[in-house]
Amino acid sequence: MERTQTISEQRFYDIEGVSGIIEWAKTQPEIKAIIASTDKTNTASFKVLEKNSFIKIGETESLFNWKLVIKSKNEITGK
Repeated sequence: MERTQTISEQRFYDIEGVSGIIEWAKTQPEIKAIIASTDKTNTASFKVLEKNSFIKIGETESLFNWKLVIKSKNEITGK
């Protein structure tokens, strides 16, 4: 039996996937930011980034460029 994912299910998995990468990055002291690019026509992708607090930092003819500054878990907890 084949299972089809709905768009909302896929978006949930995309948001969770990006969130997981962010959480991992917070445990890596050398990572200060995550940079991403999305095609300007791919609204689903940039909505995923926006929901994960990425800020649009620029654009090219075909892409939006995004950045998320990472604070390590130690910076957040003050350790």
